[in-house]
Amino acid sequence: MPSFYCIFTKNTFLNNLKIEISGSEMEFEETLEVFYFFGIIHCKVAAILVGSFGLLSIAGFFGAGVAFFEWWRHETAIDVIALIGFSIFFFGGCVAHGTLLYALQHTRARLVVPFIVFHCFMIAVNSITALIAVGEIVSDQSSEVDDSDRVARIVLIALPLASAVEVMMLIVVFRARWYLRLRARYLRNGRPPRVHHTAGFSLAAVIGRAKRAEDSSSTPGGAPTPAPPGGASNRVAPADARVPDSEEAPPAPRRKVVAIRVPTPPALQGNVFPLGRLPPPEVVETGPL
Repeated sequence: MPSFYCIFTKNTFLNNLKIEISGSEMEFEETLEVFYFFGIIHCKVAAILVGSFGLLSIAGFFGAGVAFFEWWRHETAIDVIALIGFSIFFFGGCVAHGTLLYALQHTRARLVVPFIVFHCFMIAVNSITALIAVGEIVSDQSSEVDDSDRVARIVLIALPLASAVEVMMLIVVFRARWYLRLRARYLRNGRPPRVHHTAGFSLAAVIGRAKRAEDSSSTPGGAPTPAPPGGASNRVAPADARVPDSEEAPPAPRRKVVAIRVPTPPALQGNVFPLGRLPPPEVVETGPL
């Protein structure tokens, strides 16, 4: 039965990166132009700068928030809620940016996801807060500018800028994540394929059962006893049993060497996936021993 394969070829949007996947052949270079921003800085270096800048920003905003928050003007419950919010922001940001730096160091594209989730959540929070500030300014019909109006105007200026910076950081990280995925695929294709021992263990079990059945049909100290006619059970003679002189012992059956031929599975490299089933193993008798 023929085997079927499905071959995928990825084309980039800039046509600068040519990756052809056909079996185990794959072209990948670190210095391709598509991995650079403005032809100057590599996306991995840019992502490292983004992660470092994010860690410093998280620490700075946490310290400024704790220092300038008016703890004495609010009730204890509000202070506790504010402290919990600051703590979640600090530890979540540290984990997201730390996993990003670890992923860039060890080529783990999946560890970039916490950074993306964290900044998408922060952009959503900034948008909601900006809408609340707009409502505060619109609802205030007085001509005098009070503290709430000043805070709302500062929020309307600061949060869109922060969201724009986060969007730029996400663009850099998405490009770095794509680079990590391609690099990990290239490294995986350059290594020997993994060997699964499930078929080997099953063949060993078959050979072991055949050998035990053959040993059980022979006597411990003499020639094997043939099965009596009529379907009776095959009893094994004791080791000290003697054969009468008038009777000759039956000749021992000639053993045959049995070879089990297993078809070699295709190499699972690149994006080549077998869609057909392999044929069952063949038992080949090679002749007497």
